[in-house]
Amino acid sequence: TQGWGDLDVSVLARPCRIDAGLEPGNGIHSSTPSSNGAAANAFIGYLPEGEIELELSEVTHFELIQNRVWAWARGKRYRTVWKHLAEVEQAFPSIAFLRLHRQILMHSEAALSESPEVAWNDPPAEETAPSAPASGPGLYPYPALDGEERLTLDLTATSHFERLPDGVWAWVQGKRYLTQWNDLVEVESAFNHVILLRAQRSILLNPEAVLSLTPLFGGRTKVKVSGDLELSVTRSATPRLKELLGV
Repeated sequence: TQGWGDLDVSVLARPCRIDAGLEPGNGIHSSTPSSNGAAANAFIGYLPEGEIELELSEVTHFELIQNRVWAWARGKRYRTVWKHLAEVEQAFPSIAFLRLHRQILMHSEAALSESPEVAWNDPPAEETAPSAPASGPGLYPYPALDGEERLTLDLTATSHFERLPDGVWAWVQGKRYLTQWNDLVEVESAFNHVILLRAQRSILLNPEAVLSLTPLFGGRTKVKVSGDLELSVTRSATPRLKELLGV
């Protein structure tokens, strides 16, 4: 039997070089002028083995993970001095950024590129009937099965994961797909840099997919996700969900 295979969980985007220097400080440093005489912006990124100077032109995107901003560059992620994506925008005021969603900040030229590598950012065409999820690279791709058909789904389009006796199923646009995982702990491990919430013992919720929230008796809540599905969130998980949603 053919294995699931490895997938590159990265954003495919064209980096945009800048040529306006900034005042040193707040994690930003002026780098050596480039060959055309313009100074490129640089900032300090941190790895467990030490710090490194990065140029903004090398960064594909910034990601907010548990109150810390990480920069993705050179195929790795680097911790930065910033705690909010707004601080990145303030640090580079001459650069146009685009919020792909609450946790991702990308240069607008990269996000709006017509290149097929970033076509996932284009809005879907209107259809009279629900369509199958796009199969292809995205922000956080993972393999799944729709019957006998192999698909590549993306976490950003996934409302939640559900553990059933035959494995973990991913819910996308109101339809479920069988994944390679057998337990929700494996899903959390696979996406350990993304915030997912245990809404119930057998439900792992993507907070970004929540469309509405309704309080229930006893401190529980009910959330609505894509596909007109409603999920119950336990009393213990409700405070964390409200914190993540800012309500």
